Amino acid sequence: MEALEEKILKSFIKYEGKEVKDLDLLVALCPDCWPDDEGVYTCEVMETQDNGRAWHVECTKNGNVKETFELQ
Repeated sequence: MEALEEKILKSFIKYEGKEVKDLDLLVALCPDCWPDDEGVYTCEVMETQDNGRAWHVECTKNGNVKETFELQ
């Protein structure tokens, strides 16, 4: 799973661009929910600092980011 998380993180940074490039980010991925009940591959990407920014991320099966939504 680590390789998939790394791929998602690289794809996320490429997708979001310079706005997130220098942030300390991690991927929260639940293997039991990959894909979810509807067949969608999702995870969360978040800053490691307390009260940091977080995003809900929709991916392809291989971990390429298709769409992101910043969580409030």
